[in-house]
Amino acid sequence: MNKLQKFLANMIGVKTYSGEQLPFRGSDVYNGVQYPPGSHGLKAQEQVSWIYACVQKNANRIAAVNWHLMRNDKEMTLDRAWKVFEAGNQFMTTYDLINLTIQSLELLGEAHWLIYSNARGQPETLLPLNTSGMKLFFDERGIPSYWVYTVAQVQQRLEFEDVVYFRYPDPSNAWRGLSPLKAATRAADTDIDASLWNRNFFRNAAVPSGILSTEQPITDSQETRIKTWLRRFYGGVKNAHSVMLLENGMHFEPMQTTQRDMEFLALREFTRDEICAIYGVPPDLLGISGNSNRATAYIHEITYAKDTLTPKIKQIQGALNKYYLKKFEAGLKFTFDSVIPQDDLIQSTINTKYVAAGILLIDEVRETLGRDPLPEQKPEPEKTLKKKDLERTKELNEYQVKIRDVVKPYEKDIKGWVAARFTQQQKEMIRRLKRLILSDKSYSKEEEEEQRLPLISFTLAASYAAFMTEWILQGEEQSVWAEYFASKFPAPVRAAAEAFDDQFGIGINFMQFDENVEKMVMRRGQRFATRINSTTYDDLRVALIDKMLEKGLNEREMATTINGIMGMERRSRPETIARTELFSAINESHQLTLQDNGIKKKEWSAAFDERTREAHAIANGQITKTNEPFLVGGERLMYPGDPSGSAGNVINCRCQLIPFIE
Repeated sequence: MNKLQKFLANMIGVKTYSGEQLPFRGSDVYNGVQYPPGSHGLKAQEQVSWIYACVQKNANRIAAVNWHLMRNDKEMTLDRAWKVFEAGNQFMTTYDLINLTIQSLELLGEAHWLIYSNARGQPETLLPLNTSGMKLFFDERGIPSYWVYTVAQVQQRLEFEDVVYFRYPDPSNAWRGLSPLKAATRAADTDIDASLWNRNFFRNAAVPSGILSTEQPITDSQETRIKTWLRRFYGGVKNAHSVMLLENGMHFEPMQTTQRDMEFLALREFTRDEICAIYGVPPDLLGISGNSNRATAYIHEITYAKDTLTPKIKQIQGALNKYYLKKFEAGLKFTFDSVIPQDDLIQSTINTKYVAAGILLIDEVRETLGRDPLPEQKPEPEKTLKKKDLERTKELNEYQVKIRDVVKPYEKDIKGWVAARFTQQQKEMIRRLKRLILSDKSYSKEEEEEQRLPLISFTLAASYAAFMTEWILQGEEQSVWAEYFASKFPAPVRAAAEAFDDQFGIGINFMQFDENVEKMVMRRGQRFATRINSTTYDDLRVALIDKMLEKGLNEREMATTINGIMGMERRSRPETIARTELFSAINESHQLTLQDNGIKKKEWSAAFDERTREAHAIANGQITKTNEPFLVGGERLMYPGDPSGSAGNVINCRCQLIPFIE
């Protein structure tokens, strides 16, 4: 028998001690069932599905937190305090231990661990204690002195320093914990009653479904027989819609279900929302979508992590540092990884601006993303061009000019359409801003004029920004862009293919080519729409949130922000979009042409002028197998303008894919 087993065995035979009851003052008769004192909170989650769902959601999320034991900013993974904590105990893992702790806190307002020490006084393991059996005793000064733990009417005194005490503070009792379930008691009881009513309605109706009447007198024995007959053959769900045969002049008069009876579903939804609010769990995180969309779900996830999970985790952290670590050397403290999701869109925008401004290097950003540095680009040694090479270079330069001339009129049309579409988006965002202003009761035109509008939280600002901007990422707007791409891009791609065939004599089957292009533009159209509108969304969302955090919901400031950004989008992006997308689509069609015609190798041909990127100038003349990518600027690209490349490697690229025929 080991020390732990001896400890548990020694509890047998200890005299029963009559101490104070747990401060959880709810009734021990819960929904008509008698439970041991203080334990009915544990039974609540067995009977109310939403209590179970909320408690399990909080417990599972908090149990999954990554903990660290630190001393002077150094992680102490070899320290005994960490080893005991990480090991849990012989019955459960640390995950299970914390999960049970959160469940106890959520249901009873308290949780307790026993720090079991070996013969030398060194902590050896952590054991969860049943909170219902814990009683706190005080010294003559009214200061907590020790605990008495009762199991099966057997009591054991536990010293205060041997117990890790977790609790949700109770303003009416400074020493004990307050369960969230106290606030949810009426909602829980109501939900159970409504559930039972519905169950009984389907079993044999909570109210009579009808009345049997007859003008003839009936005896007691006949009444009993009729009731038995009705229950057996016509009661319950399995006998629903059975045909009833009546005798002795009896008549059946149905009773209609009232509108009030039909409101039980709405009542259960109300109690569900109340329970979720008490436990701080947004309903959509429990799988109840309702009117939730991607933006609101994301905001709810951030709010849940920030306002519900983080405070509860900090309470666990505080108890561990206060009660557990005092058993070890001074200077140790527990920390935990943040559970608040990072806004990837905002962080991506910040990183892009920092790299562009020279504040960060691209490899520093890659390091924060857990990616390896880009391969070092080594320029090829200068070559002495022979006469044959010079002639080929001249031909390729002429071909580059020819392709640009083919593309030019189409580029102009696309540029005009994109600019006009940005104007339409700008008008819709202003319209949505006005709707938002009208719906927000806290907005006041007078306060706006006097610059006295109340500031709003990040959560609300993000929600407002999503309402004004997220529609451009959704079906209707995406379809407008995708359909335009599919209708306008085949013509310039076909014209460029004819020039390509004329230059290199490949012998393109244009019937097959047109079929390939039709599939290609359909595929690229959706990607085109998403890529263009995502950039607009990112720029606007960040700017609008910043402005609302600074000025509140200020109509004039918000309109200025929208008009400023969309005006800049309209001036700077249409030409870039038209050129980038056209050359990218043309080069992908060339890639498909080489594959269909059995051309085994391909070559990267750069457009040489003052705007040519250094990486693309280095890539000029690079030859690979047709089904393998080029290495350009540290990235693998199947063709110039390949959308899988970074913006710095793709935007405004005018390079051309050409066949390499030995």
